Amino acid sequence: MSGWRDATGRRGCGAGLWLLLAWLMAGVLAGCGGGSGASSSQSGTVSTMLSDPAPCTNQYSHVWVTVNGVEANTSAGSGSAGWVDLAPGLSSAPIQIDLMASPSTECTLGTLGVTSGLPAGTYQQIRLMLVANNATGVTLANGATNACVKASSGGYNCVVLNPATSCTSSTDCKTLSLPSEAQTGLKIPPGQLSPGGLTIGAGASVDIDIDFNACASVVQAGSSGNYELKPTLRAFELGTSPLIAGNVYVGKVSGSSVTVPSPSPSPVPNAAVWLEQQPSAPNYAIGTPEPAASATPSVVVEQLIQQAQTDSAGHFEFCPVSAGNYEIVANALALPKGGGVAASTILSGVSVGSGGGPNNLAIPLIPQPAPTSGPAGIAGVVSTDNSTAPGDNVALSGLQPFVAPSPAATVQALIPYLAPSPTPTPGTLPVPPTMETGSSPFNSADCPAIAAFPSSCTGSVHCACFTLALPAGNPVVGVMGSKGTATFTAPGASATPGYAVGAAATVANGSSTDFSCSPSMLVTNPASPVAVTAGVVAAPTPAPLLSFSGCD
Repeated sequence: MSGWRDATGRRGCGAGLWLLLAWLMAGVLAGCGGGSGASSSQSGTVSTMLSDPAPCTNQYSHVWVTVNGVEANTSAGSGSAGWVDLAPGLSSAPIQIDLMASPSTECTLGTLGVTSGLPAGTYQQIRLMLVANNATGVTLANGATNACVKASSGGYNCVVLNPATSCTSSTDCKTLSLPSEAQTGLKIPPGQLSPGGLTIGAGASVDIDIDFNACASVVQAGSSGNYELKPTLRAFELGTSPLIAGNVYVGKVSGSSVTVPSPSPSPVPNAAVWLEQQPSAPNYAIGTPEPAASATPSVVVEQLIQQAQTDSAGHFEFCPVSAGNYEIVANALALPKGGGVAASTILSGVSVGSGGGPNNLAIPLIPQPAPTSGPAGIAGVVSTDNSTAPGDNVALSGLQPFVAPSPAATVQALIPYLAPSPTPTPGTLPVPPTMETGSSPFNSADCPAIAAFPSSCTGSVHCACFTLALPAGNPVVGVMGSKGTATFTAPGASATPGYAVGAAATVANGSSTDFSCSPSMLVTNPASPVAVTAGVVAAPTPAPLLSFSGCD
């Protein structure tokens, strides 16, 4: 497995960028939905904050962005007038924020602005504006000096590559290219502000957070090597204790149950822990070479909300987290005392209210079935039919099913990708790869089980090769009970471990909301999973694994 690479062409924080479109901006904002307008006779106060709850610490030491506006709108329509300013003063004195910095408050990087006299009502859209890299005459807030002045192409947005600690050289400091809408507003639209908008009551004070996930927002283009912003944003109202926390331990199998031994459980350090949430409707279409893709999505795939890694005591935290119901998925490349790769554990029904969520979760991990000689692999080729070179960005993920308790339905959970390193670096958050189709030649080192691109990868059909490293076992599934305790069930011994593969396409060099294909999210048929074996890379036949069409 030492020859595996995390991605071809594009690399993000940790082991690669995962830009799963389900994964996008799944914020939960307090208040009821609907289209109620604002009342000019009544008003409220809003404090707007920015966070990055899971910064990538292995590739970048700093990710600087310069914000010069935050606005909200009571209308859900595109191109609507009536935007109101949530952060007065930013337009004349932008704030430059390091997304890799430690929180300045309980969970946030700082306050972008406070405004009172805001008309009461339900706000259906929020947008964030960034200063253009070619802007002139910019005076930063509080007399700050531009941290990106020595970046490769200058500007006001940049990344500093480890091990450098500051932007002092174009070798270590790269300009972060912005999508076109960064100046007109990176929008968080109504469909991604569940349950329908931000409600500001008359005379009320509301704290909202915009989560700017650097791990899923900064990518390196394979064709040019430039660093680009593909913004992954969420927004929600902050509760009084916006926290989910717990520990990951080595579990014990007793019949069909999995428990955490007591009184002295063994913690699992460096475990990957993902916070996920179900979408409001099916969001992925079954694609080729499975049954023909349909414009109507037919599979429910979880959305990635946050990522974490356990510390030496097995502890993890997610903060800030909005009110809602969540799943937690955990696994580990190396269990303590030579325990090998862990099967994944999926805990569903994790509820967060205005007062916060559970802070004493105990999540068990058990070894994947023998043989345990490393993770399993899935290799394949994805293609996008697009006349514009170099193609499109395609993000890949391994999926395993569980039955959600309420309403009872089968949902595909995102399984944390396992880095090929035997000892994950603390702070590293490995995620599945995103490729740029057609941007680089086929590389057998990236897909050891595939000899070459298929013959269909010619003309307007752009292809990319990938390998996913995943546990070679079916998941342990847990459910939170009414009294705040969880019960976990061991996977059936007779079931062959298998995965569906999900893929999401966006426009190369565009924004994270540029869904370039129709449909733009495809999944292999979950009823025919790709069977996997520890230490072996499985390659579906025929390739490509998933083919996107109509991508112009």
